[in-house]
Amino acid sequence: MEACRPSGTNEDWPLRSTLPWCDATFRGTMWGSRLEFRPTDDHILYVGLDRGYKSGGFALGGGGGYEPEKIWAYSLGTKSEFFDQRLQFNLEAFVYNYQDMQI
Repeated sequence: MEACRPSGTNEDWPLRSTLPWCDATFRGTMWGSRLEFRPTDDHILYVGLDRGYKSGGFALGGGGGYEPEKIWAYSLGTKSEFFDQRLQFNLEAFVYNYQDMQI
């Protein structure tokens, strides 16, 4: 991996290593979007799409670096209230699609 190079300079912003022997830049964008539908005042149906990012990094034990983690998250759900808001029922289904998951 090119994340940890023994020499060179890297002027890229925003993430720059402060380790004297490593020079790497990791970039990513996070965003989310939701659509809601309210068939009544007491019920909401929604669908969501999110893009997440976790920066790569450095293994201080000598293993070099590791890649950034990325995720697509999909969700579908409902929120309902019954009996003059004395009972609430929420249900959500979701799927996470990871790339280069960090453990």
